[in-house]
Amino acid sequence: MTSEYLFNQIKSIHRLVLNNFEYNADQKTFNVRGTLPENTYDGTQYLVGDCEDFALACRKLCRDAEILHGQMVMCIDCGGSMHCVFEVGGWILDCRQAQVMARDDLAYDWVAVRQFSGGGKWTAL
Repeated sequence: MTSEYLFNQIKSIHRLVLNNFEYNADQKTFNVRGTLPENTYDGTQYLVGDCEDFALACRKLCRDAEILHGQMVMCIDCGGSMHCVFEVGGWILDCRQAQVMARDDLAYDWVAVRQFSGGGKWTAL
């Protein structure tokens, strides 16, 4: 898989999820954190959730596309609040961004990571 092909795949995944996503904090709507998308989720279904739900949806579609080296990343954004994104090869899929961004181009303070198959454990950076 070439880096250009990978980048085009993650751009398509980001755009698909973002176009069918409405941000709404879990605590207000579902009183839970980070809801895994259904097995039948393919990005075309309308998704309401927070940044972690968006990242989990991107992770699901990356797995479906056999992009197996992504990771969930927790950061503190420039406003001081916690935020979750999905990273693939230094590229960030973020519900706050209209396009895929390079990790170094975001003004986030990266604080923790959860590997693609890490059993759900966050590791401090």
